[in-house]
Amino acid sequence: MTKLQDQINTIVDALSNKVWRMRNLYKIQPKETPGSLSIVDYIPNAVQEKIMQCKHKRKIIPKSRQHGVTTHIAIHYLDEVLFNSLMTASIIAHREADAIKIFAKKIKFVYEHIDEKYKVFIPKVVRESRFMYEFSNESVISADTTVRSTTLNYLHVSELSQLYFMNPERANEVKTGGFPAAEYGEISIESTMKGRLGIMYDICEKAKAIKDSKRELSSKDFYFLFFGWQDDPNNRLFEDFSITQTTRDYAKKLKEEHSIELDDAQLKWYQKTHELLGDDMKQEHPTTYEESVENSNEGTYFSKQLNQAYQENRICHVAYDSYANVYASFDIGRSDSTAIWVFQLIQGKICYINYFEANGEDPGFYHTWLDKLKYKVRTVVLPHDAKAKAPSASESYEDIFLRLGYEVYIPRRDEHEINGINKARNAFNLCYFDEIKCDRGIECLQKFRKEYDTKHDCYRTKSVHDQYSDGAKSFIYSIQGAEIINGNRSYSDSLKKHRQVVKERKFNF
Repeated sequence: MTKLQDQINTIVDALSNKVWRMRNLYKIQPKETPGSLSIVDYIPNAVQEKIMQCKHKRKIIPKSRQHGVTTHIAIHYLDEVLFNSLMTASIIAHREADAIKIFAKKIKFVYEHIDEKYKVFIPKVVRESRFMYEFSNESVISADTTVRSTTLNYLHVSELSQLYFMNPERANEVKTGGFPAAEYGEISIESTMKGRLGIMYDICEKAKAIKDSKRELSSKDFYFLFFGWQDDPNNRLFEDFSITQTTRDYAKKLKEEHSIELDDAQLKWYQKTHELLGDDMKQEHPTTYEESVENSNEGTYFSKQLNQAYQENRICHVAYDSYANVYASFDIGRSDSTAIWVFQLIQGKICYINYFEANGEDPGFYHTWLDKLKYKVRTVVLPHDAKAKAPSASESYEDIFLRLGYEVYIPRRDEHEINGINKARNAFNLCYFDEIKCDRGIECLQKFRKEYDTKHDCYRTKSVHDQYSDGAKSFIYSIQGAEIINGNRSYSDSLKKHRQVVKERKFNF
């Protein structure tokens, strides 16, 4: 056998080994020198190694930033399509600019920089676009914002939480279209988290519950992999400055509650990064999964206020006070839910003692629910459109509730929706919520969010209309109603009118 043949056999043997290829064949640009021309061998870091060692076909990966998860997945998929015929792999990004970047830097760059002595043994590109490579072995790899293929062997979704906040409909398309397309293939999802909302959070919660219970995974279940900032060995500082007692106390709590031990270099990195990011630290660089899903302020209206309410123990047990009147605010659903907050005004506080939500019922149904409460509700706050006739009725909602014996307040319609939202934000420090009876309403406040303008890549001031907006708007009406009840003059015309109506109209009860 000739020396050349020996060399060829050695290369062929090496290329037949996936483990060897993933540690020797590919090159990347290091994140430590962005924008530079430096090229280094791809050597999996600790996080990438853990992902590679997990053989379960479905993985859900909530994480802190800068672990190189998408880089690893892109190289893994590129490797699979190069060394297997008729394979299809796709990476979905949350926006087009990111898809183009992923394809250019994590797929195309890696393929183009394979050493020539190896490249002669692997398939050639026969078709190319900004998002896709098709190879001579009839395998295809792409990075895009949607799934283009009806069948996928490999699917990776990058920043699913961000995608949901930007475009819930497209995120749902990934769930209903992308996942079934890769039903018998390999699926991975990774994202920094944005609170307790969306498809990413729902999948994470189910996967974590399975992992915590140590139940055996089915082929349809996702394996839960969380990576915090401390999993990156580069997140250390060796400079000479003091670690604060606050940071020490945080480290002690982590050790006691999560068995996470941090050395001084890690604590220094955490301290300085926290000084820079402040409240965003837990979203960008969480230490635990629980931190990563704490209320995210981005794109939501009341997350910051709810965080403060939790910290001040204003979400707790709130008892009914028999010496105070009871009020109910409504957001009336026509094609969606009707939401009711039940509250009292006690010594300057707004105390929410109950919440109720239903769909497709007439006003009498809600009257019956209120009437069955152990306390009497005599006053209701209705939205501005309560003057319109109820479906299949000759009366307006206003007239119906007056006839049923309630005093009715209808706050004046705000010229802009954000005005009412800001009033509710400003009054939030006065609010107390029963954590059990108002659980669903609190969820609505947590998940009430802004529309996302995909064209201009920013949030609008207009709210998203979804299954959480009815409860949030009913809450806003309750704040406006409290202003009326407390005699705020801006609503005096509404107050006078409805009190006069109650006096003048005669109804049979």
